[in-house]
Amino acid sequence: MILILRILADILWFIKPVNISVNIILLIPFLRQIKRGKIRKSLLGQILKYMVLIFLLLFIVSYCRDISTGSTKLIFKIAFSFIMFYYGTQYKGDLEIFLKKICNFSIIGLITFFFLSFIPASYQNWGDKNTFVGLYYFKTDMALSIVIFLSFAIIDNIKKMYLFLLTIISLYLIIITNARIHLLSFFFLICLRVIPNSIFNNLRRKLLYVVPIFIFISLLFLKLYFEHIASADTLKVSFSEEELFSGENTQGRNVIWLSVLDGFFKENGINKIVGTHLLQDEEYVYKYSKLSHNAHNGYLFVLVSTGVIGLLLFLIIIFIIFDRLINLGQMMFDFNLLRKNEFSYKILFITIVHLFVFVITNLTNNSILFQQQTWFFMFFAGILYNKKVINQIINL
Repeated sequence: MILILRILADILWFIKPVNISVNIILLIPFLRQIKRGKIRKSLLGQILKYMVLIFLLLFIVSYCRDISTGSTKLIFKIAFSFIMFYYGTQYKGDLEIFLKKICNFSIIGLITFFFLSFIPASYQNWGDKNTFVGLYYFKTDMALSIVIFLSFAIIDNIKKMYLFLLTIISLYLIIITNARIHLLSFFFLICLRVIPNSIFNNLRRKLLYVVPIFIFISLLFLKLYFEHIASADTLKVSFSEEELFSGENTQGRNVIWLSVLDGFFKENGINKIVGTHLLQDEEYVYKYSKLSHNAHNGYLFVLVSTGVIGLLLFLIIIFIIFDRLINLGQMMFDFNLLRKNEFSYKILFITIVHLFVFVITNLTNNSILFQQQTWFFMFFAGILYNKKVINQIINL
């Protein structure tokens, strides 16, 4: 239920009390469990526990170095996302019913967005391009919601014809948002859905050739689309060597990234190791390029805020979660669970999709701060360590 409320809060972004209320709804049960000491045993390893705690501690230190309204908002966003991870490890409801509710809600959401795409008020001018934003303020938020909804709708037990229509609708909606990074998210989502369950068998070995093949096919798909199919209202990408990292291709992000790196490399040794403060990336951008933007890259944001140590911890935490996903996938394949019941496959599918989307979108946005995205990723990452859910899957 809390994830559905998160979606509604993001759609109603202009009503701040709604967003605050959703965060409070998440916080209250967490504090009650801590106070009563009713923390259920999870499958979290000690290494991951300590890494998460140190990572959060680095962010708290970063926050304390420059306490302001802006930095307070950021630290709460980060903290609540990790509370959602904890919530996933402790979740004791019926996850199958929970997934079914989200799937139904997602189908309704996609259909609603489709009808909104015919309303002129749902569009904004992005430069000289007419861009679909729906009920959101930014086109990226709109595209992200489409990807999230599709990831759940695509695992629902509906007729293949309806599933195909929802997929086409989603692709159309992502295209008119001009959020190009989510074309890649869409392509990955569809590829993973059509690949047989056997992909989870010896996945570590398969990654050596699956990843290069996926990168090649996805780049070919994007190249063909932007050069031969895209309409005049589409923000295009040039794949020529001279323009690959141009301002037009990156929408000015190349200047922002260079400004952030330039500022960070001029910091003293201590700041490089443990970071500066939560709004430092914005100060770098304004100082070196006179632009009012954040880093537009989650990894750069983590690097500047928590230093080299924080970035390493961040990458290792992601790797450990992915490794857990691979191990569970192998176990489920070995016990033939992926064929016996769809529930086990759905858990793996949803988690790996949201992990990929989180990793890839952090390249062009501070996605670690997008609760609309991190809550889903963190919750299902936590589910991988939920003893009750894993036992339920094994015993089915």
